[in-house]
Amino acid sequence: MQEEDLESFLKEHGIDAEIVKLESKVRTVKQAAKALGIGPEFIIKTIMFVDAEGEPLLAIVPGNRRVDLNKLSKLAGSEVRLAKPAEVESHSGYPAGGLPPIGHKKPIKTYIDPEVLEKREVYGGGGSDQSLLRINPEDIKRVQNAEVAPI
Repeated sequence: MQEEDLESFLKEHGIDAEIVKLESKVRTVKQAAKALGIGPEFIIKTIMFVDAEGEPLLAIVPGNRRVDLNKLSKLAGSEVRLAKPAEVESHSGYPAGGLPPIGHKKPIKTYIDPEVLEKREVYGGGGSDQSLLRINPEDIKRVQNAEVAPI
């Protein structure tokens, strides 16, 4: 899947969001914030984990925070581990470096930290390592049917 697939998903679901194309690749929150001229707290990280049964789950946190694996494991009901890049692409359709918070090839259980919902808009993966998605976090919560929990 690519940025075009994400754009189609946004249109199909009536989501007022924008894919921002960047001049260079961004691989870190710091790089993304610098490219946009904003603080890292407006960048979100969408990180895929895999539970004990091999099922994927997403954790969405502010860019200036880390995921607490113990909290996430308790929510998931089993130990979780970081997904390998091939697993990210297999489950979501997108490369790990461009994983968007929505628009995956199949539904993925999602947990979103309440701090993310405090912002009116955030920037996350846009389908490639050269794009970011500007979106209202409430749309992420709704479309992903995300569970809100401090993670």
